[in-house]
Order: sequence, then structure tokens, then C-alpha cells
Amino acid sequence: MNVSTAMSRVSRWIRAIPLAALLVASPSVALSQPANSAERALIDRWVAMWNSYDLREVEKIFVQGDSVSYFSSEYKGLVRGSAALKQHHERFGFVPGGKKAENRLWLEDMTIVPTSGTSSLVTAKWLFERPGGAPPQAGPVSFVLMRTEGGWRILHAHFSNDPSQ
Repeated sequence: MNVSTAMSRVSRWIRAIPLAALLVASPSVALSQPANSAERALIDRWVAMWNSYDLREVEKIFVQGDSVSYFSSEYKGLVRGSAALKQHHERFGFVPGGKKAENRLWLEDMTIVPTSGTSSLVTAKWLFERPGGAPPQAGPVSFVLMRTEGGWRILHAHFSNDPSQ
């Protein structure tokens, strides 16, 4: 068998493998990052930003420029660009240097999946608790992280609310 025939057979075989099997077999797609990874540190910093309401952190952990985007669970439409993202956080009460807040945000069931050497996908469940004993708000969240010259940054975030039961 010549090389061309062998490559053709391999190509047909690969196309026959279900996508799920490829995801499981490919370490660059299927393996989550360890808890001490740079990507995890960025997400932990994002959680800390939310719990401190520090507006200065928004500029430090998100990609700067027109390419950054954000879907909120609280407001309709896409937030696009650094200026709009800053204004979006100001609507939630973020201020330069932060403030004492009684609210608490955290993530559960986080998975960090490298999608290339320069990007990763993070999925989790977000929970947000206000004082007063009401059950926390919750829903799915996904982040697209990008490696930049300044380190890992959030390129896109998408929040949703869990459906009513």
C-alpha cells in the first residue's frame, strides 16, 4: 500500500469517529486545567473582583479594545468593547478601588478546557447571594480566555439564569 492510499484510509476512518470520541481522545480539548493554572488564577481573580466591586480590576482582567464582549444575565443584549464593559460594571455598583459589599458571588462545577495554546474555554455554574436569606440566584456561565502579552485575559463572558422550576 502506498502512502497516498494509507492517508486516504486514515482520513475516512477519522471522519467516521463521532465528535464526542475525538473530544475524549484529544488531550488538548478534553483535559481540564489544574486548580493552580494561570487560567484558574484569572477566573479566581474575576470572582474576587465581583466580591470587591473593584472597577479597576475590569481593565486588568478583560481584553482591552473592541473585541471584548459580554452577555449579562441581568441585562438584554451584547456588551461590546472596553468602554461599554466598564459602564456595564458601573451599573452593578462597581467603583474604582472597590467597596464593602454584603453580596457574595462564587462558582461551582468549573471546567477549564484548553482549546489551543492561546485560548481556553471555562464553564461553570455561578451563584450570587444577597443578604436576607433568599436562595442565591444561579445559572450557567462560560468564559473564553485568551493569552495576551500581558498574560491571560477574558475575551468573552456569557451568563444565563437557571430556568424556573
